[in-house]
Amino acid sequence: MNGDGYDDILIGAFGNNDGGTTAGKAYIILGPIYVHMDLIGADASFIGGSNDQTGDAVATAGDVNGDGYDDVLVGAYLDETGGSVAGITYLFYGPVLGDINVNIADASFIGNPGDFSGRAISGALDVDGDGYDDILIGVPKNDDGGNDAGKAYLIYGGCQ
Repeated sequence: MNGDGYDDILIGAFGNNDGGTTAGKAYIILGPIYVHMDLIGADASFIGGSNDQTGDAVATAGDVNGDGYDDVLVGAYLDETGGSVAGITYLFYGPVLGDINVNIADASFIGNPGDFSGRAISGALDVDGDGYDDILIGVPKNDDGGNDAGKAYLIYGGCQ
């Protein structure tokens, strides 16, 4: 994630209480990785808000903005920014270091009430062939196709 050639680890801890009760948190540990690592010494962490369960889903997004560094997706499916249990997915452009409040994400994708948006997230490689990696966001309780039918959103990357 920092472009040094070593594999890195992204870890979700949706029950973490650092940002409030079950706020959740995600961690990055930069490589090289040794046998025993402590999350307290993580190179970066993303701190959620109370009851959001931030970090239930985490993923590397590839290079969404074309700067040469991998970017990070962090889901918080119980976030209520868009209404009751709407959910949200945060995008952070790499490289990232230190403790980061999710409210300062480089981009966020907000669900609709009851959607649980961001329960599943993934980097999607470069689907449209424009040179920027794209992302997928799962919305398991979206009602567009029927009651709780679910939906997946493909979001194209690019320089903004």
